[in-house]
Amino acid sequence: MALTLSRVMQRTWRELGLMVTVKASGGGTTTVVDSSKKYTTADALVGGTVIVIRDVGGVAPEGEFSLITNYEETTWTFTMDALTAAVAAGDIVGLARATITAEEMVQCINDGIRDLGHIQTYDSSLSLVSGQIEYALPVALKRDDLVDVFVDTTDDDENWKSILSYCTLHPAAPGSTGLLVINEAVGYAGHTLKIVYNGEHPLLTVYSSTVSEYIHEKLAVAASVEKALTWLISKRGDSALNTFIVQRYNDARQNLENTKREYPIFRPTKQATKWFVSSVDTDVSDIE
Repeated sequence: MALTLSRVMQRTWRELGLMVTVKASGGGTTTVVDSSKKYTTADALVGGTVIVIRDVGGVAPEGEFSLITNYEETTWTFTMDALTAAVAAGDIVGLARATITAEEMVQCINDGIRDLGHIQTYDSSLSLVSGQIEYALPVALKRDDLVDVFVDTTDDDENWKSILSYCTLHPAAPGSTGLLVINEAVGYAGHTLKIVYNGEHPLLTVYSSTVSEYIHEKLAVAASVEKALTWLISKRGDSALNTFIVQRYNDARQNLENTKREYPIFRPTKQATKWFVSSVDTDVSDIE
């Protein structure tokens, strides 16, 4: 099962003690009825988040989250912004306090994961063009970030061959695109390039956004918890001094370091490439 933004949010809120889990006795696209009757105060958790942990049918709105806008204590009903499908009796729902809102939690998770360092990613937006040897690289790809360059040598995307030894990488200034130079690529005109490089993790923007498989779930959660506590302490300022939250933050930092050692990000060995070569004698069309 893919590790999604929603799953990291659930675990991070739970690790911080900011979320309770209930079984809904009913609801709709904008309501959840809490069968456990945990909350007896009007407007409880307003500003917090409803997140659907498990749908009884395994379909929408599983994983979705939404802002809590009202709570009616006499009917134990939470009102929230609309989900794509109705909450039903038997669904398992998380109720997160407004201490860290969904928007802040998403930002903390993105910051935490990106602070872990680069991961291997790829760009497949380019195709070889007859007579063309220079190709603009993704802006994110700079200097020694390049790992490998593959060309699709078949029509069914099943036969990728490395042509890195035929490539010259020309880096560029910040904010501008570098150049990938391939000598005499006519033989593969029209075929897709897959440029593999080390770059920042893509932003997680919706509940179903997927975390890279190179990052273990425990590492993603540990990084998110540490970043969320950093934000919370900064928000509270001096009032956070000498409190349990500071102790919790110190524990989270140590746990993150331990988790980094136990579950390091997998980074495949980088291949050798050439730099600023004035001329290249090998014809890429010779590759078979």
